Amino acid sequence: ARAGWLAAATLVPLSHAAGAQYDFSARVGAMYSDNANRTSANTISSTAAVAGLTLLAKRPVGRWRYDASGDLSYYQYSDSAVSGQLYGGLQVKTSYDIIPESFLWDAAGSLTQIRQDLLRPAAPGNLENVISLSTGPTLKARFGNALEATLDGRVSTTKYSRRNFDSDSVGAKLMVAKRLSARNLLGVGVSADRTNYNSQLGLGSSHFNRRELFVNYNVATMRSSVDLQAGYSKYSGGSVHDSNPVVRLHATRRVTPFISAYADYSQEYPTSDEDVYSAPVTNGIGNTVDNSVLTAGPRTLKNAGAGLILRWPRTTGDVGYSRRAERGFAAGSGQRTYDEVHVKVTRLLTPRSHASIYATYSQEKATLLTLDVKGSGVGGEFGFNFGTAFGLDVRLQRDERRSVSALGRYSELSAGVFLRYGLATQPVVR
Repeated sequence: ARAGWLAAATLVPLSHAAGAQYDFSARVGAMYSDNANRTSANTISSTAAVAGLTLLAKRPVGRWRYDASGDLSYYQYSDSAVSGQLYGGLQVKTSYDIIPESFLWDAAGSLTQIRQDLLRPAAPGNLENVISLSTGPTLKARFGNALEATLDGRVSTTKYSRRNFDSDSVGAKLMVAKRLSARNLLGVGVSADRTNYNSQLGLGSSHFNRRELFVNYNVATMRSSVDLQAGYSKYSGGSVHDSNPVVRLHATRRVTPFISAYADYSQEYPTSDEDVYSAPVTNGIGNTVDNSVLTAGPRTLKNAGAGLILRWPRTTGDVGYSRRAERGFAAGSGQRTYDEVHVKVTRLLTPRSHASIYATYSQEKATLLTLDVKGSGVGGEFGFNFGTAFGLDVRLQRDERRSVSALGRYSELSAGVFLRYGLATQPVVR
């Protein structure tokens, strides 16, 4: 579901300069919440001063290429009983050709937020920042007109701001492929990774090795694209030895000139670089797509998503479904699933004004925890531009979470007014 967000994030085209495309917007404002801590009892009403930044940047061609997206906002609440909180996420990928078409260096980084306590909602004091970084070389060689080989090396690290989940990975991947046409590639590959955990305390986070053997297929046409890796993966760490199919799929299809579809699916044993290459986008209702984890220790992970991107001359829309399922290997981990449906529609009312409505519904369950939660929300926003880049946004939002545990229940009505400078239409961050 993440892949479709950038296409629907803004009504205006990205600015262009020397092959680069970029948009940004900065905002300041104030908001009010009738339940700022998102609790089921002893609710606190509070206003907050807000400062935020939205960034979209891309340079897909040239010796130096990059792709960055993010939305960050800081809320400083007037009530001292509510902690100031940073909301949002950021993702950057970049590559530099040291020797064009032969030797390049990749780097990637991301900032995502997860809930520290799964029984409680995303709220001030229950969000943990996760920083992931990855870097390494890529070597490419061609043998004739159709046969090519690629060797990648990666060093990755993931740091958690509150808990002892930090891990480091080192890995390599070799793929030999035949280019069937200019837009069609078929290959076979192998990879090997080693993940180490900085702390073993109470996590069951034994160091582990991952081995993969897979077929790689890429095809692109004027209307469709498919990127697929499928094969066999083996896990070995501590007292656990496991094996499963490995699948990574991303597909897009332009159904009509105004409607595009996307589908994503992956299942794997994740390493430290999992979040580096997954954009931490923000969905329509206001919380970053839930990347919370049952455990950061060894586990199996499945992600799936599908949706439609709508882009008419004066209207954009995004409707999608996403699912995350994980199973921990450590005793007491169990399993967790998270399902979400979201929809957002933005309409250009006049050359200077636009309006958005959005809604979401989610369901989360975990074995071995008292976790059975249904969440919903609906909201709207009206924006008015005073000039080319300066504008005013007004927002109203209603959220509710129903849980078998009292810790997880809450309802909240919030509203905000923001001054904005810049062309990027920001996603809602809360």
